[in-house]
Amino acid sequence: MTSRVPFYIFIALLIVAGATLMIQRHDSYGVPWTPGESRELWDVEARVELVANGEPVTVSLAAPSTQNGYTLVDESTSSPGYGVAFVTSDIGRRAEWTIRHAEGPQTIYYKAQFLVDPQAKVKPLQPEEIEPPTFDGPQEAAAQAIIAEATERSANDPTLARELIRKLNDENSQNAALLLNQFTKPEALAALLSYAEIPNKTVGVIQLEDGRRRQTIQPMVEVWNGEDWTLFNAETGAQGQDENTLI
Repeated sequence: MTSRVPFYIFIALLIVAGATLMIQRHDSYGVPWTPGESRELWDVEARVELVANGEPVTVSLAAPSTQNGYTLVDESTSSPGYGVAFVTSDIGRRAEWTIRHAEGPQTIYYKAQFLVDPQAKVKPLQPEEIEPPTFDGPQEAAAQAIIAEATERSANDPTLARELIRKLNDENSQNAALLLNQFTKPEALAALLSYAEIPNKTVGVIQLEDGRRRQTIQPMVEVWNGEDWTLFNAETGAQGQDENTLI
């Protein structure tokens, strides 16, 4: 009689492999244990359009990654004829498309899927070396005045950023008006912070809303508080990242 021991061993290995896969999917992607339990997923799509002139083309797009509150579970691209790679740099992930020869209208698609995951936590990137901005004479004087006033009303770097935003949104401030003749508010805030030697970076933000399409990426500024990055909306003065904000 043929021994059934190998068969039982095979079945046991299948059970162990299945259990391991279930645990891995639950821990990594939050797949529910039981029927009827649901998790929230968001599909984020981007489209890049350009007109090529017959030369080599390189397209670089900031690509979102796993971040606090959200886990990246899948991403894909549609770009016939293009090579594509995901590159991780000191300023974050980017999707890069390349082609040796392209001519005429070109359209590239990117799609990512994110799981709402309260357990998702990432280690923040350390600040890069600050590059001082270039102001002309009157602009530099205006920047110095705004920074001096904001510094007096602040206690640390995040509160300084908050006061700078308040000054930039003061319609009666001639100094702010002078800077905003050349810069957008996010650009002006980043320039002022860099001039004051405060670590900062500009990021693109979208709001996750069901059924919303054709949303423009909104530039915001993050300020280093010594341990982590604090997000600021230079247009509204809002501080912090709400639950529907994806960077």
